[in-house]
Amino acid sequence: MTIDEFIQKKKPSEVTLQLIEKLKLFSQDPDYILGTLAESPYDEDRQLIIDYIDNGKDVSYENVLLFSLEVGIQRREKLQ
Repeated sequence: MTIDEFIQKKKPSEVTLQLIEKLKLFSQDPDYILGTLAESPYDEDRQLIIDYIDNGKDVSYENVLLFSLEVGIQRREKLQ
């Protein structure tokens, strides 16, 4: 699935659209962007990733991905 297909199909929130644009600063690869979104399906979690990108230390392609995985794990633990 491409980013455009995702946007057309899912009708994403403003937070999601903002995160997509910020992720594009690190990579245009749809797998990277969609994978990051999959790990953070809630706007609250996506906002955490945006805040990390905007204010974090050592923000990079890899660290954004690791942070999104960490956010996803914390969310799953919270829901159990």
